[in-house]
Amino acid sequence: MKEKEYKSGFVLLLGETNAGKSTLLNSILGEKVSIVSHKVQTTRLRILGIYTNNEAQIVFIDTPGIFNPKRSFDKEMVNLSYSQIGDADIILFLVDANKGLTEQTKNIIAKIPKNKTNIFVFNKVDLIPKEKLLALVKGIEDLDKFAKVFMISALKKQGLKELLLYLQNNIPTDTWYFDSEQTTNLPEYQQATEITQEQIYAQLHQELPYNICVEHVSWQELDEKIIIYQNIYVSKDSYKGMILGKQGTKIKQIRIKSTKAMVKQFHKNVELHLHIKVNDKWLYIKKT
Repeated sequence: MKEKEYKSGFVLLLGETNAGKSTLLNSILGEKVSIVSHKVQTTRLRILGIYTNNEAQIVFIDTPGIFNPKRSFDKEMVNLSYSQIGDADIILFLVDANKGLTEQTKNIIAKIPKNKTNIFVFNKVDLIPKEKLLALVKGIEDLDKFAKVFMISALKKQGLKELLLYLQNNIPTDTWYFDSEQTTNLPEYQQATEITQEQIYAQLHQELPYNICVEHVSWQELDEKIIIYQNIYVSKDSYKGMILGKQGTKIKQIRIKSTKAMVKQFHKNVELHLHIKVNDKWLYIKKT
């Protein structure tokens, strides 16, 4: 009897900031592995999302959103996105259908190589009328870099079944790179720092600039709970006050929301301790 053949390959998620790459990844996997936020450059790590079924293993590479960088750190993040193109079997170029084909979109397309299997995916299609969608598709018909165009809503999980089937059919026949139960390359303690960082963005909205970094300090796993200590670094004293809030109400809310998310993620009670520190070199703090 012929041995069963399995398929395994890497899919690079590429797109502008807020195109919905992290939402797409989380929706496909059915759990949170990547930060979702309206702020730019919230995905700083090389995050792998691993989708496995009986036939195939698709390894998604979530990249920092691409925008017009001004600081050297921002430029490094954008370059990180482009540098991972060579690792991919398929490039999934995700575009916010509400924004359409912007100049930034065209600039990104220009950097996508033709010698790859590239697909164009319009996200958030549930938010715009069908006639506008048809116009968007027509606008990319002349772009010969893309093998197929998909219409999805990552948040509502619309169109994901068809997208996954296409990816499965177009990745190489190969052995699996990861255990079938594994959904991400991030260890649990690092997932915890990502959860806290996401809650800081969510709770502070536009109040806090992009000058924060959550650092893992310690992780102690007991029979009944996990005890986690983290540092929140900010670049100025005034930002520390924003995170603390009046009489510590804001940091308390961040801790409560983060703890709730961690309990859901790790399926265990969590005792979370957060400490705010000021460091004007926060950008260079290594997230371990």
